[in-house]
Amino acid sequence: MKKALFIDRDGTLIFEPEDEQIDSFEKLRFIPGVFNALRKITNLTDYELVMVTNQDGLGTASFPEETFWPVQNFVIRALEDEGVTFSKIFIDRTFPEDNAPTRKPGTAMLKEYMNGDYDLAASYVIGDRDTDVKLAENLSCQALKLTETMNWDKIADIVVAGCRKAAVHRITGETDIYMEINLDGEGKSDISTGLGFFDHMLEQISRHGNIDLKISAKGDLHIDEHHTVEDTAIVLGQCLKQALGDKKGIQRYGFQLPMDDCLCDVAIDFSGRPWFVWNAEFKRERIGDVPTELFYHFFKSLSDNALINLNISATGENEHHRRYLQGLCPRGKNGRASRLAALLPAFVKRCIVTMCRKFLLISFIFSLLFFVGCEKVDFNETEGEPETDLPEEELSDTLSVAQALYLAEYGSDEDLSAINAVGIIGYIVGAIPGTSLSNAVFGPPYNSNSNILIADDISETQPERCMPVRLVKDTPFRAELNLEDNPANKGRLILVSGTIKSYFRTYGVYDLQDYTWCDEEQEETKPDYGNGDNPYLDFDSELVQGGR
Repeated sequence: MKKALFIDRDGTLIFEPEDEQIDSFEKLRFIPGVFNALRKITNLTDYELVMVTNQDGLGTASFPEETFWPVQNFVIRALEDEGVTFSKIFIDRTFPEDNAPTRKPGTAMLKEYMNGDYDLAASYVIGDRDTDVKLAENLSCQALKLTETMNWDKIADIVVAGCRKAAVHRITGETDIYMEINLDGEGKSDISTGLGFFDHMLEQISRHGNIDLKISAKGDLHIDEHHTVEDTAIVLGQCLKQALGDKKGIQRYGFQLPMDDCLCDVAIDFSGRPWFVWNAEFKRERIGDVPTELFYHFFKSLSDNALINLNISATGENEHHRRYLQGLCPRGKNGRASRLAALLPAFVKRCIVTMCRKFLLISFIFSLLFFVGCEKVDFNETEGEPETDLPEEELSDTLSVAQALYLAEYGSDEDLSAINAVGIIGYIVGAIPGTSLSNAVFGPPYNSNSNILIADDISETQPERCMPVRLVKDTPFRAELNLEDNPANKGRLILVSGTIKSYFRTYGVYDLQDYTWCDEEQEETKPDYGNGDNPYLDFDSELVQGGR
């Protein structure tokens, strides 16, 4: 079920003046922290943002519309520039004495959210007045009232915190394992497996990743350690998969760490496709009370149940220190995880650019792979741009969607300029309400005229394989191309050109400059991108799919 944040405007997003009318730019001031908080919520959760505001007498002589809309439009644009988009905006124009059912805390404007499609118990009303709290009560939502102590930073933490938790209880003939995980925790752990070294390694996940982790594992240790270690990995994988959900907000990282004489290279991708490669040998039979032969089984079970692609290579002499990794984490629905997993050789040169919240998955990978046996670890970060290795002549003609996405994500500034200078060809396969690729719609009803999706395959239904094309309001492009008004455009081959920008939580055509229909000359216009000559042009090639 869908979830929503019903957000007030005056006093919540922007300061409310004494006369309670923001009818000029001189009165406009944003509440501190609102941009960062809403951007965090947008990037890390799937909440739908809905603005609900009372504007007393809007449209009357006391509050002319011409003084309201310039400020309102500026507020919306400012938030959109930060990737924050409201799916709906509800404005009640009545006066308090009218007692209109549409006026907060009345719910008449919000009936569509009360039909059973939304999980209102998990939704919030965010505002600064008691009427907002009453609205939450009437909607059967939770309420977050903005105060001096309940600021936007705290609101964001509360909204995000409940989203990435999981609990799994697995009982077999050999083990009884219960596990709780909170990916947005504080590094607290309560772990008991009966194996001291195993507990130590699992505790690193919690400590270094700021992940709350509770594990109770009871196994047949009187026989051996095998079932306890392997089944714990199974449950950990299931917990991670459940807590990550659609993996929204997770970024990709690359880094490398030597520890004394030892070096480990690890690639990990939460791609939804389990695959495990192991290239590590241990001379010692045990480390602590854990047999070294079980390391393989741990990671294999983890990969199979978390649905991750995991490749490990380790060299060195010290068995306790022969741990570490160079990690690649997924980006969620918008991250094209499956396609980019194979680009590790180029991407490693890029290394860490930014960190996700509280070093969540970096630290998780850092400690997860048993390659953290000491309390202090140092690693070096290097930056650089990956090599595209694309034939230069390809940039002089039209680009496929796959090629454009790759160049935008991993190319240099020159490559990005080259994309802007040429056209991108693809089939219109769907639409996007708002600015999130996760909202992609591939069939009617479209219920949005703002953006379209193009792809190399006419039957494509995976958002990560598509490029969004923004259709600016009140332009001929929106009128002519949008699928809500022009459903017959679905499946048509189109050549578009414009400015490429990361706007939809992925790269897309942000500023459409021109387009050409290619239906009439489809065979001549659309290159054969699936011929294997250039793997970057084909989503199904071995390079792009990681050898699938």
